[in-house]
Amino acid sequence: MRISKLLASSSFLTINKYIVELFGLESAIVLADLISKEEYFKNRNDLQDGYFFNTNEDINSSTSLSYYQIKKGVKVLEDNQLLKSKLKGIPARTYYKINYEVILELFKIKFSKIQKLDTKKLKLML
Repeated sequence: MRISKLLASSSFLTINKYIVELFGLESAIVLADLISKEEYFKNRNDLQDGYFFNTNEDINSSTSLSYYQIKKGVKVLEDNQLLKSKLKGIPARTYYKINYEVILELFKIKFSKIQKLDTKKLKLML
């Protein structure tokens, strides 16, 4: 195996600091992993009404988070409407759907605050 394959971006999780600030590290890691999994299913044209499945074992393998940490992270994301989940099929699998509209609204709020701060700084500098 080539070292470049080991170090490829697909071997890393990128977590957003703002998501960590708002919802905690575990939730941010779970969200990043689920986004990565969603991309995998999207590339295979295998999303089902925006939903895709993932297992706690797979999340654990990808992130090293414990079952408890995964469950806690998912709950925080669901409570804040960033994520929906449902059990489906036999055997039952957990299907997830990421709510990008809510995520976008969070970033709009953040950037509007930044712009207001920058405007105030400019006035002070003048």
